[in-house]
Amino acid sequence: MVSIAAKEVVRPILFSLSIIVAAMLPIFTLERVEGRIFRPVALTYGFALAGALLFTLTVVPALTVVLLKHAKVKEASRAS
Repeated sequence: MVSIAAKEVVRPILFSLSIIVAAMLPIFTLERVEGRIFRPVALTYGFALAGALLFTLTVVPALTVVLLKHAKVKEASRAS
């Protein structure tokens, strides 16, 4: 159940993150002082988004399975 839900949200998550990263790409074309100031910001933002994507696609589904395991037991006992 969780794997089906995770598969459904992968594409929208990837597309939304790629749009955000594409909006940050012009910052890498800046030169001189502007490039020195804003390039680290863009890199940090990109790494934070990559970390969030990794966390979203790995840790969140795993935690959901663990935390909802008890909910399934309660739901199944209530149905009978």
